[in-house]
Amino acid sequence: MLEPPQEMIAAATAIGFRSPRPESRGYEQLEQRVTRAYDEFVGSGQYRFRPRDNASRLDDVLKFGWQMVPADSDDVVAIGLEIAMLAPDGRIQTDDQVHRAVTAEIGYSIRTMAARRRTR
Repeated sequence: MLEPPQEMIAAATAIGFRSPRPESRGYEQLEQRVTRAYDEFVGSGQYRFRPRDNASRLDDVLKFGWQMVPADSDDVVAIGLEIAMLAPDGRIQTDDQVHRAVTAEIGYSIRTMAARRRTR
């Protein structure tokens, strides 16, 4: 996203992104981002994630979806799609994420947000 709205920049900064664009580079930034997201959503006991039945792989491209649900219910509050490019050694080289809040419950506007994470 070349010019994200201010609301998106604020939300990305709040969950650990260092630049105006929701992007992490390198394993250290990726680990910080994942840890922050885990602490906020899963570690807090508020939500859990479950896979969607749409995983597939073609050569070095991996795609899978997920759903975020409250810990005490099966009501879907957010959905996401990950598209990862794998390096020759099989590790994730880039991971593009698109997610959308299904309800306003999680504190974000109901609009699609995208994030890109790079491991190098």
